[in-house]
Amino acid sequence: GIETAEDVDKVNEIVRKQLDVLFRLGNVGRFVATDLLEKMSTIGSILSSNFANMTSDETEKYRKFLESELKKIDKKDVKKGKEIKIE
Repeated sequence: GIETAEDVDKVNEIVRKQLDVLFRLGNVGRFVATDLLEKMSTIGSILSSNFANMTSDETEKYRKFLESELKKIDKKDVKKGKEIKIE
């Protein structure tokens, strides 16, 4: 259980870094970013469905992770990148 939670944290960190790069790419990266967000949502759903099986320590780690991600979203300054036209 604990190892799984740590692995999910590592995967989420990797995905977050990939998303940061993709958001910088502008319009082209938005399609890929949307796909990654859907995958992250799926991972979150899987964790939520296993919530009843988590220990209190795992639950607290999961809560802290979700809160930190929400804070990042709230603090994120939306940067406007170059618009790329594909013909």
